[in-house]
Amino acid sequence: FKKHRVSDEQRRLREQQISELEAALRLEEAKLAMLKKIRQCQQQNAKIVKTENAKPLTTPNVVQNTAGNAYKPTIATPP
Repeated sequence: FKKHRVSDEQRRLREQQISELEAALRLEEAKLAMLKKIRQCQQQNAKIVKTENAKPLTTPNVVQNTAGNAYKPTIATPP
């Protein structure tokens, strides 16, 4: 088999392509890392909101109306 010789111009072009592709790869990896951080932050926020929504909305000192009737305040009689 014959050895295929690559000219200096072809070698230079290949090296330039490799460096450009490496730069593009670094950029894509940086984007991926940023997206992972954003996703992690959103998941943490969703977890916090979910636990806050799971807490009862009433305070411990307030008695809930469990009879099913609406609260009706007494009306003051006119003097």
